[in-house]
Amino acid sequence: MANPKSFDETEVLGTALGVFLRKGYSRTSIADIKKASRLSAGSLYFAFESKQDLFLRVVAFYIRYVVVARIERYIHDQGFFDGVRSYFESTFKNKEYGRCGCLLTITSAEPHLDDVVVRQVKNGFQIIEQEFRRIVQLAQENGEISRKRDPNLIAQHLFTSYQGLLVLVRFGKSDRYLKTVTDAALAYLR
Repeated sequence: MANPKSFDETEVLGTALGVFLRKGYSRTSIADIKKASRLSAGSLYFAFESKQDLFLRVVAFYIRYVVVARIERYIHDQGFFDGVRSYFESTFKNKEYGRCGCLLTITSAEPHLDDVVVRQVKNGFQIIEQEFRRIVQLAQENGEISRKRDPNLIAQHLFTSYQGLLVLVRFGKSDRYLKTVTDAALAYLR
C-alpha cells in the first residue's frame, strides 16, 4: 500500500517553479527541488515520477495560477489599455519571483529540450496568445479598440512584445527602459 502524500502539492509546485525560474529546466536537479522544498527525494519521486513529470506539472500550474490568473487580475479588472500596461509592468515590478522572467520563455531558449517539454512550452505560448486574443476581442466589443483591426494580429503583437519584455527583464534592463518598451507596445494599438 502506497503512503499518502504528507505535503501540500501546490506549495511544492510553487517552490519548484521558483527553482526552475532561477536555474532553468536543464540545470535544475531533483536535489535542487529537494533542498528548496525540504522534502526527501523519496517523497518527491513518490509524487512525481521524474524531473520531467515535475516540470510538466509546474508548467501547468504556472499557466493556470500565474499566467492566466495575472491576465484576469490585470486586464479584466482595469479595462484594456490600463490592464495591458499593468500586466506588462508587473513583469518588472513583481517581487514574488524577482526579475526571473517567464518560465516558458526561459525554457524555450534552452538547447536540447526533449519533445515532451517542447510541446508543453508551445502549448503554454498558445494559451497566452489565446488569452490575448480573447481580451482584444472583448476590447473590440466594448469599443476600446476598433473592430476594423485584426484581433489575431493584435494578439500576436501583444504576445511577441510581452515575450521580448520578459527577456529584457531577466537580463536586467532598467525599469525606465522597460516602461518605454511597454509604452511602445501600447502605442501600436491606438
